[in-house]
Amino acid sequence: MTHHYGYVGALFAAVLFGVSSTLNKIALGNVHPMVVAGSVYLTAGVVLMALRFTPLKERLLSTLEFRVKTQRRFSRRDVGLLGLIVLFGSFLAPLLFMSGLARTSAVNASLLLNTETLFTVLIAAAVFRERVPRSGMVGIALIIAGALVVSTENIGSVALMENPWGNLLVVLAGLCWALDNNLSRFLSLKRDLLLVTSLKCLLGGGALLSLSALLGVPLTIPAQSLPYILTVGSLSIGFPSSSTSSRSGKLGP
Repeated sequence: MTHHYGYVGALFAAVLFGVSSTLNKIALGNVHPMVVAGSVYLTAGVVLMALRFTPLKERLLSTLEFRVKTQRRFSRRDVGLLGLIVLFGSFLAPLLFMSGLARTSAVNASLLLNTETLFTVLIAAAVFRERVPRSGMVGIALIIAGALVVSTENIGSVALMENPWGNLLVVLAGLCWALDNNLSRFLSLKRDLLLVTSLKCLLGGGALLSLSALLGVPLTIPAQSLPYILTVGSLSIGFPSSSTSSRSGKLGP
């Protein structure tokens, strides 16, 4: 039954990540989207890095191995891959998502994020030549139909909603996370996944906050928004990143 744990972890991660849209939407009421994105990922990175220095580290890493042979060393190629993963998965994707979420509803954002799965499958099939079963094709069709319904007022007339840019930004975020998913598969067998995922979050979050400072965006986070950001960072980003990466090839949303 151990080979099923990856699927359970991925499902649990999806639930936690789905809740994040609502919490992020509340935080965006008082904080700039770029600051929310950076703070959430920086929080996740700090939490994951802190776990590496606790007795839970070896237990967690052993649980994530699932009898699969892991790699202990990192090559120059791995460092380059990590850079691309940071760019797409923890910099561009959260920036696009938070900017889109600020312009659309949390429900729309959560539903449109299903396009991440669509893009992940399409990239895996087109670039990595993975075989897509018939059931997968049906799922892709349903995702496209759902995204079309959410993105339009009337599926018959295909009239865009009053604020289409928010939906478009969320879809683009899904594309970036899909690239992240496919690239992350190459690092998913590293022994120290906590190091990989924490670096991803720390570098991406730090870059977003640094860019915010350079652009003159206020970095102040009101006290009423802080619990939402900390919750999303530690539970909706940090935990899913560590729980799904070893078997799904994904380092997190």
